[in-house]
Amino acid sequence: MWDTKPGRRPPSPSALLPSIVEGYDSMPTNEGWMTTSEAAEALHLSLGTVQNAIKNGTLQAVKLSRVWFITPEALEEYRRAHAGRQGWDKRREPGYEPDPARKARRARLKARRQQQHETSAPADDTLTREE
Repeated sequence: MWDTKPGRRPPSPSALLPSIVEGYDSMPTNEGWMTTSEAAEALHLSLGTVQNAIKNGTLQAVKLSRVWFITPEALEEYRRAHAGRQGWDKRREPGYEPDPARKARRARLKARRQQQHETSAPADDTLTREE
């Protein structure tokens, strides 16, 4: 891909950018691109939420070295699709099917809590006092 003669350093990420992303010939920050922390601040989300969105593919980004860059267009597309949406909005959509594994886990946790509550409650005969 590049010249790897001894004593020569590989090219900088900005030099590789055209081969990574077609149509871009300079560092993304020069064109209004944002880092994940800047995008999180712009979206009023946590950094972890933005990183998860990139990992899940719901927010398009380009990684150079160890830094993710997000275009303003991708940020606005994500905002239109996801901003202000809560989990119940998803459940209201027609054709929504709840995850059976999550539903089963919730039922198991509820049964466990109820069982713990029953075993930790004092028996009725210990509360009555003889006068």
